[in-house]
Amino acid sequence: MGFTIPRKTFHGGSPDRSSRTADDTVDAIEALRIAQNTIRSGDGVYVPAVKGNVVDGSNQTGAGIPWYGVVKLDNPPADRGEELKEDNFKNRLYLEATLSNGDLGETLGIAVLPISHSGGPSYTVGAFLVDGVTQCKIKYDEEEEGDIRFATGSDGKVDYLVPDDGGQAEILWREDIDWEGASEDDLTVWAIVRLGGVSNKPVYFKLKGALAAEGGSTEAYKIYWDAENKRFEEPDDVEIYVQDFRKNDTPLFLQELAGPIGTRGIAIPTKSDDGTVFLIDKLFDKAKCIEFILVNELLVSQQFQENVTVDSYWDGMNPGDTVKLYNKSSSAQFIFEGASGAKGLAKYIDKLDRYIIWQLECPDV
Repeated sequence: MGFTIPRKTFHGGSPDRSSRTADDTVDAIEALRIAQNTIRSGDGVYVPAVKGNVVDGSNQTGAGIPWYGVVKLDNPPADRGEELKEDNFKNRLYLEATLSNGDLGETLGIAVLPISHSGGPSYTVGAFLVDGVTQCKIKYDEEEEGDIRFATGSDGKVDYLVPDDGGQAEILWREDIDWEGASEDDLTVWAIVRLGGVSNKPVYFKLKGALAAEGGSTEAYKIYWDAENKRFEEPDDVEIYVQDFRKNDTPLFLQELAGPIGTRGIAIPTKSDDGTVFLIDKLFDKAKCIEFILVNELLVSQQFQENVTVDSYWDGMNPGDTVKLYNKSSSAQFIFEGASGAKGLAKYIDKLDRYIIWQLECPDV
């Protein structure tokens, strides 16, 4: 591939040495510097070279692709004809660049430079970043999306990404938005994103539904660890789909993870035909012991009490502000009774998934 400067055309950085002047030598040095550090765009402007992995794509979007435009990259183009023969195929790789469907499972590319559209049958080929850090635009619809840290393609659009917690692009920085009274144009902002290398970034979650053993799956909420306050932030507005880490038809490869609603854990995003699925790496154990405060009087005839206040916990994860507390059974009915406000201790029994009282302040007599 060559590039042109005023006096000579050079290929691969080697100048034509015939009739070379001192000015030609200066031009050659400048040309080498440009080749090493910049890319020349179609309008003759030299721009910084993209740092990352770039592949060629055949523009089949039906229109031109702007600088930093977003596309879906898929199969080698069918129109390559003879090029699909083995020898030619090995010499040059390029993929179909089409409009995104907004599917979390698709491979995204961001245009290194503007790419025209010839209309076929020979499509214009351009370069797309598939793994690395780049600029692009992101379009927001509402303030609630402002804290989302990932983005994906927009269905049928090439001009920008849209925020999505399961997205393929990690948002490293974006322009500030004045949400009050912002127009649609104000909600489309410049950002710096990282493509690739984010698909296996672990996330914390809390089960929305119960998780069955042997390759089970269920919905969950995405949660965040607050390192400063040493606790989880648990919004309920971002849902993800989690499943057993080693879900497989062979029982030997099943982790047999299981947990009730509210169980927390770590999951690793992975791509599937249906989008991004979060594979469970581990579930956190609930605190094995808690100190509690009764919210109502507990009678020896009662099997359990709802919404008992958790005063403190240890040897495990935070079970929450309140728990359902079970009375310990006896040969007759139950053992413990106590007044509202009475304090006690309870153990967590894994197999039963419940806290059972093992010590309680005696009632006044």
